[in-house]
Amino acid sequence: MRTGLRMGCAALVAGLLALSAPAASAKGPSAKKPAGPKVPALVADVARIEPLVGSAGAAGTGAADGPTVRLDGVGEYRGALELRRTPGGVGAVNDVVLDDYLTGISEAPSSWPAEALRAQAIAARTYLLWVLGRPPAGDAAALGAQICATDSCQVYTGVAKERAPNGANWAAAVRDTAGQALFSAGSPILAKYSACNGGRSVSGGQPYLKAVDDPDDARCPLSRWGLAVSYDDVGRALAVPGTVKSVRAPGGDVEVDWAGGDGVPGHTTVPRTDFRAKLDASVPPPDGRAKTVPSILFTLRPDDGARVATLDGRGYGHGIGMSQWGAYGKALRGLKAPAILAAYYGGIQPAKVPAGKLPARIRVAISTGQAPAPADAPKPATAAAGPGPAAGPGRSAGSAGPAAGPAGSKAAKASPVPVPAAGSGAVVSASVPFRILDSGGKVVVPVATGLWRVVPAAKGVQLLPPRDQAGPAGLTVTGVDPASPLPGQPLTVRFTSSLPAVVAATAQPPGAPAVPALAPQYQFAAVQEHRLTLPAATQPGPYRITLTADSGPGRTATLTLTPAVADPAAPPSAASALAAGPAPDDASRDGLYQVLMSGDHAAAARASRSARLAPVGSAPSGRLPGPSDAYGAGLLLAALTGYAFWRLRARTLVPAPAAPAPPSDAAPPGDPEPPDPPA
Repeated sequence: MRTGLRMGCAALVAGLLALSAPAASAKGPSAKKPAGPKVPALVADVARIEPLVGSAGAAGTGAADGPTVRLDGVGEYRGALELRRTPGGVGAVNDVVLDDYLTGISEAPSSWPAEALRAQAIAARTYLLWVLGRPPAGDAAALGAQICATDSCQVYTGVAKERAPNGANWAAAVRDTAGQALFSAGSPILAKYSACNGGRSVSGGQPYLKAVDDPDDARCPLSRWGLAVSYDDVGRALAVPGTVKSVRAPGGDVEVDWAGGDGVPGHTTVPRTDFRAKLDASVPPPDGRAKTVPSILFTLRPDDGARVATLDGRGYGHGIGMSQWGAYGKALRGLKAPAILAAYYGGIQPAKVPAGKLPARIRVAISTGQAPAPADAPKPATAAAGPGPAAGPGRSAGSAGPAAGPAGSKAAKASPVPVPAAGSGAVVSASVPFRILDSGGKVVVPVATGLWRVVPAAKGVQLLPPRDQAGPAGLTVTGVDPASPLPGQPLTVRFTSSLPAVVAATAQPPGAPAVPALAPQYQFAAVQEHRLTLPAATQPGPYRITLTADSGPGRTATLTLTPAVADPAAPPSAASALAAGPAPDDASRDGLYQVLMSGDHAAAARASRSARLAPVGSAPSGRLPGPSDAYGAGLLLAALTGYAFWRLRARTLVPAPAAPAPPSDAAPPGDPEPPDPPA
């Protein structure tokens, strides 16, 4: 007996050790989680971001005034975004319809008189048509765009303009002048314009761009301006290798004399445009002014003794063509838009663009890949506060007009967003779910939401989804109602998708061919339960249902399930007894219950001692430990050890059945020793 007890205790200890060893090893550093499905990288030569308009699930997810796309640190726009690799990181193009482009131009305050805004809209449309009539150039051409979004072309800020105070006024001006432009000899003219000209415009080298007196320009706060700059500042701005001795501007260029450290004199000549740009970049502007040198229309008075150069200037911008402030003054005097334009463009008045000559869409370069400043950044107010235009076409960078004062502003400042570092890529999103395509129109991501980062790749760009959309695709059936339908009874399948996806389904009722049960449609919300109601079967048997979810190449999932349509004429069975009982909970709808309902008793036997039954083709969410697992082996060893101990204890402690009593007090034959005395 004592020997049996010792053996049982040893077996019990061995079983406990077998149970604890796998658990301890699972927590150790050598434990590895099973690798999930490998998801391929999302790469494309070009990433085109398109809002999904009018598809299932889009209602109520976007702005009331239509879908938009957003490039963080740059702006928000109508239409689509195209992102491609550039030397500076990832550049962006806004592909937008014509009227939405014009509505997004931020060149004149929306609070200005309607006729001044109409004149501005016609001039902007004309300038665009002139640009489109020539091959793209510069950064815009490198991005596959037609026009830039800066004051080197026309300032374009997208929906920030229409959402600014009085933005509806500018939108109305674009709408009221639809299809109107300025023509000379049947072609759109080069309709240059600038903020103000200081009382007289500058000749632009075209018959319709002659210099004209413009007394209405006097309303511009920078119609006249001045600047005193030290010779040392001039030397630093121009990177002169010595000490500046004199600064002159006898003609068009600026001439600088200097002396090196060894006393050797030097001389350099700088064009006015370069002189202006370099001073703007290195010398802070005076208080209340956005630019250090507002225009190249200045005279220079040197003072070699004080080593100071004084600039007496006029106007803001290049001064060619229409003065935006002059148009403002003329509108206040009652002039209509055609008369305002004729005063600046050689008497030319607006005409309708011939049918078919207006482009349907415009491609605007909104980012070259360098870290941009937030769109519509505020500028210091001018000394004479008042409304002021932002810029005009054809100017060099930095020639934007004076900032608006209390009477009106250029545009509302966009809400601050993080600016990606140069070369780090771009962050894109949309006001509604969107899809991503490559340059050939192939779908890379059928449906996406949230913030996606686009970074340079070896041969294009790589798409980095938000965390909740970075895993593999998957489908999960959460329920079938009713679990055992009868002929003539509709069937509802409840399921979830692990990612936003395009979901489709086919159904094959018993004895019928497979037919589409759900046309491909977008499912925007991941892990949200969806319901699919299927037509009723006409006869009993297995009802085959196949669901597919497409979240892009390499991210697809297919799930097939076959609930059984019950035969009402069949005799009662275990399945019918279960069906007649209380409704099972969600857990019992899987595993043994699901198999019993289908009538597959062999599978029921398997389900009763193994993993829960999952639909065919689905990824199992979990399983019981098996004999091949470390933890499962421990359980099996513990069970066998306990069984052995129980058998040994039974044989040791339970006496055999009593034999018939012997005829005398003698010991029974074959008993080697008398029994132990009672305690």
